[in-house]
Amino acid sequence: LHMSSSKPLFEGFLNNQEDEGRPDWINEDDLMQRAGEEIEAQMYQTPKAQPKQGKEREAYPWSKQWYAVGLSDCMNKKEPTGFTLLGMRLVLWWDPTTIPTTPGGVRGSWRCVVDSCPHRRAPLSEGSITPKGHI
Repeated sequence: LHMSSSKPLFEGFLNNQEDEGRPDWINEDDLMQRAGEEIEAQMYQTPKAQPKQGKEREAYPWSKQWYAVGLSDCMNKKEPTGFTLLGMRLVLWWDPTTIPTTPGGVRGSWRCVVDSCPHRRAPLSEGSITPKGHI
């Protein structure tokens, strides 16, 4: 599809001098190029992969599994610990404020999140743990 074939679609818009909503800075060639690119992008999208016939192995969901990352007796409850698992930087810390899930259980639990501050992208593992259990 060439851009010239989409030109009739926009000629009415471009030739309409009564349209007060159209900015004065619109360049016809620029508009036609953008319209052509959008139409071509819609027409020539990469086809979706078709499922193959027969038995095919699905990829194993490594990121949806539980992994042991440390022994609780060896971990320091006073400071966050950074580590890498499956190529992802994570931080592990002790949150003393969590309520026990079982009667008579110990207050507090280990927490794990991505090792990056959402505001400044600084490593959380280089921070400290507040009395409320925040890092």
